Amino acid sequence: KVQVEGGLMYAEPQDLFGNLDELSYVSYTFCKDFISALLKDMSITDFGRTNVLLQAFQRVSVLCINECIENIIPIPTK
Repeated sequence: KVQVEGGLMYAEPQDLFGNLDELSYVSYTFCKDFISALLKDMSITDFGRTNVLLQAFQRVSVLCINECIENIIPIPTK
């Protein structure tokens, strides 16, 4: 769609930035969950544990997996 003879001549904005809202939402959700997990587990002995990072990644990975499943499996029409 956007490449002609090895060069970029023209591209529709939606072809380049079509999923920018989704990417921003996933990034925002990850940052929000990560900060929340850090603040919740914040103590002198526990700060910076790997478990806190894993908790933040867990929700984002579920969102990404659900998005992939929705794109792969067709929704039945009634």
